Amino acid sequence: MRKNNKRRLLAECLTAVVILANIPFFSVSAKNTPLLSIQEVTVQAENISENRNVGVDLMISNNQEGFLANSFGIHYDENLTYTNAEVLTNAGEAFEIVCNPDAHLLWFVGSGSSGDATASVLQDESIIKLYFDISEAVDGGDFGLEFVWSGIDDSNAYWYTGTQDNMIDELSMNSQNGKISFCNPDSEELNYTDLRLNPDAQEQLQIINASGSIFWFSSNPEIADVNQDGIVTAVSSGECQIRAYINNHIFSCNVTVLDLFHYSVSDVEEEIVMTDINIPVVLEYPDATEDVTWISANPDVITVDNDGTLHALKEGTANILATCNGKTYMKVIKVNFSASSKPEESLKLGDVDGNGLVDILDIISMNKAILGQKILTPAQMQCADIDTNGMVDTKDSLMLMKMIVGLITL
Repeated sequence: MRKNNKRRLLAECLTAVVILANIPFFSVSAKNTPLLSIQEVTVQAENISENRNVGVDLMISNNQEGFLANSFGIHYDENLTYTNAEVLTNAGEAFEIVCNPDAHLLWFVGSGSSGDATASVLQDESIIKLYFDISEAVDGGDFGLEFVWSGIDDSNAYWYTGTQDNMIDELSMNSQNGKISFCNPDSEELNYTDLRLNPDAQEQLQIINASGSIFWFSSNPEIADVNQDGIVTAVSSGECQIRAYINNHIFSCNVTVLDLFHYSVSDVEEEIVMTDINIPVVLEYPDATEDVTWISANPDVITVDNDGTLHALKEGTANILATCNGKTYMKVIKVNFSASSKPEESLKLGDVDGNGLVDILDIISMNKAILGQKILTPAQMQCADIDTNGMVDTKDSLMLMKMIVGLITL
């Protein structure tokens, strides 16, 4: 029995040793892995019309162990010209910068100090600001700044820490490139980058200052489609992107198609007409910082929910009041069900839902109307009056069912 216990204890110890030997300690080493990053800078053309010189911060973070000696490089875009550098921290003073303009390369060589002393900087602190001129030949674009790990003399980069470790492999994996974005108002630009569309709505997209053929396409035409003139049409609720391809550039606009009709209560120019008693309309209060109080001055025509959702009850006009932040807006809403009627020659008998199909869903809509659970518009009434006697009743429902199963043809 004791022998078996000893064997079992030995086996458990060996298992524990194997497990411990295979536990990764990456979190400990990663904590002390330095990070080099280059700032991303966006400048407007009007801001550098007289001086095309732009400064970009070179950052070092997570450098708790400091460095004894190091070297690394930055390759800059050919549309940029390196002019000078500004040291921002004591650690930055340890670097010597060598420029090879033919290769558009900056090479940094540094040492902590004499002996075993190391240079350290606080986390997320700029060490050097680099200055570049943007070429007069360009009027806009993105100009890249990328880390490289071989020097002017083809020597390899290195980064020795205070523990005598060369961290260059970890540094190269963690380093983040940067860029200078030069935004010229005369360059190509999409007129919208975000759109919210009501059901069936359309909006014109265009490339400002376009000089060439534009190819338009949608990431999901079942949500929003676009023609080759840039006209976007809402198809069904959801989100997608409309993209334009021109001169080897792709511009993108995020499109959200709403499930209900949304309007701003503050827009005095847009007229709102509710044409379907079964489709609510949503009013939105601009920049509300607290609950909005909604009131319908004509609740027999339109009622309004606490979230601004309107429900039409009958034809007429209603004034909707919205109060928030001590300010009140009034919006006039018209209800005109006849506005949704289609010309008689375009009506499809039995298509109560108006979706182009005659099926069981039309029977359900018709029966709800017969039971008083749903109110049909004049156009829907015309489609539901199968026997064309001027009213919709159970006889029409029975005839529609026979139509669907093929027992009768009208």
